[in-house]
Amino acid sequence: MNKIRSTNWQNCLKNCWPFIVILLMTYLLAAIQLRNGGTILDIDTIFHYNRFFDASEQLRTGNFSYFQTNFAFNQSGRVVNAVYGPLFAYFNGLLILIFGTWYNYQIATYFIICMSAGTGMYLLARKANINKYMSTALAILYLNIGTIQAWFDHSNLAAWGGVFAPFILIEGINMVQNHKSPLRWIRLMLVMSLVAQTHILSTLILTLALIPFWFAGYFKAIDRKKMIIDLLKAIVGTIVLSANVWGAILVIYQNHIAPTLSHNLANNALKISGYGSLRDDILASLLFIFIIQIIYVLLNYKKMPLNLFVTIEGGIFLFLSSKLMPWDFLQSKVKFLTSYLQFPHRFLLVAYPLLLLGIGLSMNSLNLLKNNIFYKIAWVAVGVVILESFGSNYSRITQRSTFNRAEVYRANSSKYYSTKNMYDKYRYTESINDMPDDYLVSGFSKDDKSKLYVQVPARGIYYKNTGDIKKINQILHDKNKKKQLLDLIIKINPDYLPIYHGKKYGSEVDYYYINNVIKPEQSGKFKYRVLRWVFKAHLG
Repeated sequence: MNKIRSTNWQNCLKNCWPFIVILLMTYLLAAIQLRNGGTILDIDTIFHYNRFFDASEQLRTGNFSYFQTNFAFNQSGRVVNAVYGPLFAYFNGLLILIFGTWYNYQIATYFIICMSAGTGMYLLARKANINKYMSTALAILYLNIGTIQAWFDHSNLAAWGGVFAPFILIEGINMVQNHKSPLRWIRLMLVMSLVAQTHILSTLILTLALIPFWFAGYFKAIDRKKMIIDLLKAIVGTIVLSANVWGAILVIYQNHIAPTLSHNLANNALKISGYGSLRDDILASLLFIFIIQIIYVLLNYKKMPLNLFVTIEGGIFLFLSSKLMPWDFLQSKVKFLTSYLQFPHRFLLVAYPLLLLGIGLSMNSLNLLKNNIFYKIAWVAVGVVILESFGSNYSRITQRSTFNRAEVYRANSSKYYSTKNMYDKYRYTESINDMPDDYLVSGFSKDDKSKLYVQVPARGIYYKNTGDIKKINQILHDKNKKKQLLDLIIKINPDYLPIYHGKKYGSEVDYYYINNVIKPEQSGKFKYRVLRWVFKAHLG
């Protein structure tokens, strides 16, 4: 009996150790905040926390409103969740109810996103017959680069697209590997529907990524007619399961809606950085192994067709995300890209998992050669990139969670703080906490007055209503004061807000939102606040 139990434990450990390693890496990334008790508030955090808080209050009170935001965004009735990941908002609302405080919720989402994304990358590598050790290493590296780290850094929703990307690419690999049943339409439909319920743009980018896989699978399929029928089933099923998203978009955009913030595409394209592989930054070491991978595959293209396929497609998406693309020219010809694509680095959603997969396939090939020194060198290279990426993330998360109180500083001039120099940006950020009065970053000073425009940290315009650092930190750890955070730090950019003064862009829309909603709401003169009676009823 004991021998049987021992065997069962051994089998369990044999099958589960990769996931234990992924869990350990997740813990190491979250350990900084577990130790210092810090909560990261950055460019997208307040926007999404408003959305999720509204969903949590709907769940808590039973006062449901699919379109109208009744509990957040200054109770201004904005329509946000209906067109921006509606079911995902309710999922996060449930998490907020379960974990109580903003701090607990943030830590919990780290574990959810990393375990999901790491498992997806591991399974993608295993689908391509890469051994467990390398599959686990690729999963660890995936957690430390690109979109996944964007959630740690500034609560960017594209990170959740990064969670689903490996699962969708698994279906792509199946299309080119399984000639008998290349398109598993039910699985593809369900995963694509989940992405649509989370982040629309990720849905479009991942759909674009699947097109080459479908054509490659189609020409090798035993039953091409069945593959076409299965594709139609997946498309129709996805449209039905995400009809609430597309339907809401069609309804809302029949009105005059404020456009999402416009961004210069060239300024948000991929570039080499020593700061880490996050958003539009990539470590030189990571870029180096990608370039070596592409060269290696091109030199051995006849021996490894699958590797060639995923590496070329990954390379194309890497190129699309970079400054090598003529983004200045494109945005001058196709202006809507500045508001809807916004950031070319979004294409890394596909580039990173595919290029990592290609590296794993190359190492499989090298491993078949006996006494191959290049296999050992490749392992060392991957290990170095993992350590450098984790080190960069550790440093950044420490900085963000320790020095994250930019809301107590104000611009001394009418112009908001801005700089293209990354050193100046992070010098500003690092100088926020416990900064001596005689050491102030140029253009900023301490101020305890309320209602000032600020940037948190150096990115994203906010409207703050307090200068008390301790108060904010206490609120982040108090389950009964979640709403107070959203009252004290207000995201200005009014995406998806109806406008009635003709076509407005950028700062014009901000101006109307500040003067017609934020200022009257802060002074108690806002006449259009929704659900005021609900709160009176609860108080009574």
